Amino acid sequence: MRRLAVLLLLCGSAFAQLAFEVASVKPSQPDTPGHMTGGPGTADPGRWTCTHCSLFALLTQAYAVFEYQLQIPDWTNSVFFDVVAKLPPGATRDEFRLMLQRLLAERFQMKAHHESREQSVYEVTVAKVGPKLHQVTEPIPAPPPGQPVVDATGLAGTYPLMLSWTATPRPDDVGPTLFQAVEDQLGLKLKPARAAIETIVVDHLEKTPSGN
Repeated sequence: MRRLAVLLLLCGSAFAQLAFEVASVKPSQPDTPGHMTGGPGTADPGRWTCTHCSLFALLTQAYAVFEYQLQIPDWTNSVFFDVVAKLPPGATRDEFRLMLQRLLAERFQMKAHHESREQSVYEVTVAKVGPKLHQVTEPIPAPPPGQPVVDATGLAGTYPLMLSWTATPRPDDVGPTLFQAVEDQLGLKLKPARAAIETIVVDHLEKTPSGN
């Protein structure tokens, strides 16, 4: 959650100065294949394209958060847009997100704030058998969005995880459940809990963008 806090602090001082050089936001045609290309860190850092992107997807891009960290209207998953934006030379990923936040504020009259909200989470701790993990130094890609997990292991460092379990147990299944697999294969333990999660709350958002 620290990254979210840093990004929000940046908004106060840099939001007014950072903007796309040119940006087009148009309603997407039905059945258009969706894809996202370009932007900082890619082969085309000066141009970002998001074709058939839901307003929800644009918000997750703008704030670099998981689904459970967004409090937004349900309809944001059912309206789609084609966005093409030209970035200033040398723009970073954090600057890009601030530009996208500004674009949403200008075109969709978005108003949002952040707050800490208590949510259902899974707390992960070290099991009695001890951790069965091997620390690595190279970066590991972030996991896809899902149920929030709070780290209560006290373990430092980066660990690659490989897990095998039965997702939908049936009487004839012999594989372990997710909870059994985490304990047996990783030496960790998952249990339901409640925790305060940093959340972006969208107070106002228009369905139709203004000018281009």
